[in-house]
Amino acid sequence: MAAEGPLGLRIPEQKQPSSADMFLLNPEKTNSWIADLPLANIGETSRRGRKAGVAFNRTTMPPKIREKVAEELR
Repeated sequence: MAAEGPLGLRIPEQKQPSSADMFLLNPEKTNSWIADLPLANIGETSRRGRKAGVAFNRTTMPPKIREKVAEELR
């Protein structure tokens, strides 16, 4: 269930990352994951990006790491 934050935004429940999402806890691994995306296949790249975005929003991590990984994903 999503909680409502101080700005009235719905915040998804966060939990520890699954083994498939561990790259989100390390900005260097995130950068490597981005470099390995199949850019010639826009559909697959979009699916992987959306899946990573959902996992990123639902993964518990320290704020400094979240900031760095968000910058890499941007």
